[in-house]
Amino acid sequence: MSEGAADTTLLLTRLEPARMFPTRRDGTMRKRVAFGTDRVAQLNPLLSFVEDWMKAPGGYVEHMHKGFETVTLVLDGQVSCTDAHGPRELLGAGDVHWVATGRGVMHAEVAEGEGEAHMIQLWLNLPAQQKQAEPRSTVIRAEAVPLVDAPGAIVRVIAGEFGGVPGAAHAASGARVLDVHLEAGANLSLPIASGQLGIAYVAKGELTIGEHLARAGDVVHFSSKLKDALRFAAAQTAHLVVVNASPMLEPVVVNGPFVMNTAAQIQQAYAEYRAGTFAAPAHP
Repeated sequence: MSEGAADTTLLLTRLEPARMFPTRRDGTMRKRVAFGTDRVAQLNPLLSFVEDWMKAPGGYVEHMHKGFETVTLVLDGQVSCTDAHGPRELLGAGDVHWVATGRGVMHAEVAEGEGEAHMIQLWLNLPAQQKQAEPRSTVIRAEAVPLVDAPGAIVRVIAGEFGGVPGAAHAASGARVLDVHLEAGANLSLPIASGQLGIAYVAKGELTIGEHLARAGDVVHFSSKLKDALRFAAAQTAHLVVVNASPMLEPVVVNGPFVMNTAAQIQQAYAEYRAGTFAAPAHP
């Protein structure tokens, strides 16, 4: 599927391998990091992108967040998500858990059942005026994610818009999040608006992204000076996640689980946590 011809060739791309971390000593968890918050100056509002594999009882036990949105996409297996702003939810393949952490939230994500849970976790920055908003937690079931079909391709529109189809969620940063599945031999073109930046992360298979041959665990960073398109050609069955947005031109300070605009706000968040006024704990 092609959504209009590119106006220019000024789409800059760069391929990097994600960093694979050793399996946890108890064998319950391993992860691959495409990028982290140390790159926020270059990628804001994109903060972090991690691929996780977990076996029960492994996962992310109760932890705190403030000032950004977390997006969990389950690729396989089952993941239990709990927080103080909704009931415990059991997620399966294709389900999405979207949390706007706002003024602060405590939550947990752990593997459930037999076998291995496999998921993607994306962090997106919140604009300054929403960093003190009440947290919101939304579960989007796989069947509720809109689909765009193309020859040899299925694009699940999680957030943003593609092919005239709006996504299931709205990112406060305006980011578009697409879950893309390609058959061997398929070609796909994704329009990229002028001035935007983003990443295409390969979760499975092998394909050409722009001028780069990318394999599972590779991430292609891109930025567009003028309206253009990012083109994919699959050598074999491939699965990738694409995230793009306009740069967020606000001051940003990251410290552990907090993403704020000033160092003083970070200090205040830690003070609230120590005082017990930060957020309600996750539901059991």
